[in-house]
Amino acid sequence: MSQQSGPFRELWESIHQWDDHVPTFAGGPIRFAAEIGLLSSPALLAHVNYCDDDEMNLLANGQASVVYCPRTHEYFGHPPHRFAEMMAAGINVAIGTDSCASSPDLNVLEDLRLAYRINKSTGRKIPATTLWKMITISAARALGNADMIGSIAPGKCADFTWFEVEDSNDPLQDILESKTSRVSSMIDGVQR
Repeated sequence: MSQQSGPFRELWESIHQWDDHVPTFAGGPIRFAAEIGLLSSPALLAHVNYCDDDEMNLLANGQASVVYCPRTHEYFGHPPHRFAEMMAAGINVAIGTDSCASSPDLNVLEDLRLAYRINKSTGRKIPATTLWKMITISAARALGNADMIGSIAPGKCADFTWFEVEDSNDPLQDILESKTSRVSSMIDGVQR
């Protein structure tokens, strides 16, 4: 049951926009989404910072994707996100950015790097390739565009970014562990 407290309520109250008369759903947002049929479609669920085991099952049996925003999650001091458990349960989880109100910029690579550091500090063994899929293949799937973007394959848009890395056995991990930034990008075959 929602306590209707915390930073968002304080924000809305500070700008005199909090309304106690907005209807609430006692079961929480994931159960509400299931109740209205939203999980039966390929919807995007932003954040999903709080998810119990029953809600995890609802998500796993639905079609919705979760978009985890690591830097925003950290900014608000939420408990550890269950993104690894969600992926293990078969839920499509993408990494995204939130607004600059809770993140210094909209650089999804920095959100990915934070997810990598969190993963590493908890002793999880999620490979760097799996994390990179969260901003490529999983993100494309979440947006309903996996047939056009998210991977390099015949018939898809030529969208990719390249980085300068040292000779390495795992360049994707090296990018996550370094401060290197992209050298350039190509979007639909045009260099940017």
